[in-house]
Amino acid sequence: MCSVTSPNANSETVMCKLKKILTLTILTIFTFGFITPKKETIFIGTVTTDYKNMENIFGLYIEFRIDSLVIARNIIQQDGTFKISTTADKEFDIYYCGIGVGDTYLQTFKPTSKDTVSITFKIPKNYKKKYGKAVCPKCKKKTKLFLFVMVGKVQL
Repeated sequence: MCSVTSPNANSETVMCKLKKILTLTILTIFTFGFITPKKETIFIGTVTTDYKNMENIFGLYIEFRIDSLVIARNIIQQDGTFKISTTADKEFDIYYCGIGVGDTYLQTFKPTSKDTVSITFKIPKNYKKKYGKAVCPKCKKKTKLFLFVMVGKVQL
C-alpha cells in the first residue's frame, strides 16, 4: 500500500500514516455511530400478602431474568416495596426468592418504552389449577410444580 522508493519518502510515510488514521476513524464512526443507547426503565413495585405472612416477605429478592441470566435484582423492603431499574430489550421473567424460599416464578414482562412502571404482586402466588393440580403459568404443564407448605416459624 505505502512503499518507500522515492526521494520524498518522509512525506509519503506521513501521508500513509494519515490515510491509515483516517480509515480507522471512519470505520470507528460507522461501527459505533449507529448504536443507540438502551433506555432504562424503573420498576416500582409492591408485594402484598396476608397479614400473617407480612413479616416473611422482608428480605426476599425480586429478580428479573432473561432465560436463567439475572439482569436486575433488589430486596423487598419491610413495607413490601421494591425498586428495580433495567435496560431490557427482550421479554424477561420476574421471580422472587430468598432464604428458605426457592425461585418462584411470578410473571413474564414485555419490554416497554415507559420511563417508570408500577407493578404489584401477591405472595405466595396462587396458581391456576387443572384437575386439582397447579399449572405452571410459563410452560402450561402441571408436572413442573412442587408444593411447599409453610408450617409455623422456625426459631434458632
